[in-house]
Amino acid sequence: MSIEFYCPHCEAYLRAPESKARLSIACPHCGGRCWVPLKSEQETFFDEVEEWSDEEDFDEADYEADYEPTPGPADVPVLAPKKKQLQTSCKVCDSVLSPSEKVCKVCSHRVGAPIFDEPADVDVGRILSTSWRLYTRHFGTCLIVTVTDAVLTIVACVLAIFIGGTAALAVGNRPGLVVFMFLIASGLGWGIAMSMFAIGHMRFYLDLCRTDRADFHKSMDFQGPIGHIFSGGVVYWSLFLFLLPPIFLWPFGRVVVDQNVSGARGLWTALRLSVKHFSVCFVLVFVKIGAILISSLFPIGGAILMTPYFAILNTVAYLHFIGELE
Repeated sequence: MSIEFYCPHCEAYLRAPESKARLSIACPHCGGRCWVPLKSEQETFFDEVEEWSDEEDFDEADYEADYEPTPGPADVPVLAPKKKQLQTSCKVCDSVLSPSEKVCKVCSHRVGAPIFDEPADVDVGRILSTSWRLYTRHFGTCLIVTVTDAVLTIVACVLAIFIGGTAALAVGNRPGLVVFMFLIASGLGWGIAMSMFAIGHMRFYLDLCRTDRADFHKSMDFQGPIGHIFSGGVVYWSLFLFLLPPIFLWPFGRVVVDQNVSGARGLWTALRLSVKHFSVCFVLVFVKIGAILISSLFPIGGAILMTPYFAILNTVAYLHFIGELE
């Protein structure tokens, strides 16, 4: 017994063995995939056709005389789907991309990365007011996160020194090599730990500024682009000799964690955003200097109080720069 049906793509008449019911086959005419209906579904279809013919009161003899049946194909076997090299297009510039390409050669947009509608102008007053509102509303949770970060940083420093000392003792009595191994081992341990903590720090404040909810568990989520943060962070902190990060590169960590890009890409995006909104960054620098001067009146307590404010201020400014906040 055969099942008769039509291809949903090209409407060609098809037949398939009843054993192929509810299976997918390839249409021999257009190559499209179509499902073979059940025998009951086929009978329902032809019953509807018969009812329609009765309602129109056709003369069956005349109908058969005028109708020239189209010979249907033989039973259609189930063909294995062909693997096609599908091409995609860049979401930014619509350039054609092959499946192996991860970055657009025309506009350098990374495949799968979010697309932001960056505004031309940003309201500094809105950034300051939003930052202060979030800071005062979630001060308690932000303070807990800051203290936790400080404790973890101290523990990481002690462990990094211990690792460096262990590596130095392993090389014997060669003073130059001892110092070298200590610096390398402790530096790597310290850098990796700080990169992990930075991911949790950025993730917490990004979520806070987006949702207006303080979720402490976000600050403990250290999974992310640790290598990108570490590699870009080496360049970032090295450029502090030229005072570039506080003015031009401060969005770096947020860009890497939020957009999951490489360290070099994160530095370039941070520089581009800062230069584009240079006047806003310039005002924020003076705001931070004023906050530092005020916090210096209370050396330890002031630093603890200002750390979450700076984090919120930078995050709100970054979200304004990419057009997510207005």
